[in-house]
Amino acid sequence: MRLLSPWCPDLGPHRNTRFGPVRSRTIAELLPCVVLPSQENSDAALERMTRECQRLSQHITDLMRTRDALDELMAMNRAHRESLLTAAAAS
Repeated sequence: MRLLSPWCPDLGPHRNTRFGPVRSRTIAELLPCVVLPSQENSDAALERMTRECQRLSQHITDLMRTRDALDELMAMNRAHRESLLTAAAAS
C-alpha cells in the first residue's frame, strides 16, 4: 500500500476488491486526505470510519439477536407441529 502522504493510504486497486465496491463519493467522504492530505483530514476520516465500524458492529449484534429469536421461534414451531402430528396419529 502506497502512501499519498504520511497520513493517508492510497487504496489503489483495492478500492473495488478488498474494501468492496466503494463509490468515489464515499471514498472522498471517508478519506478526505486523498483530496487534501493533512493530519487533520486523516484524523477526521479515522474518526468517521471508527463511528461507521461501531455502527456496523451494533447492527451485526442486532441481526444476531434477531436470528437467535427466529431460531427459537422455529424450534417452537417444529415442536408444536410434531405434537399436532403425534396427536393426529393417536386419533
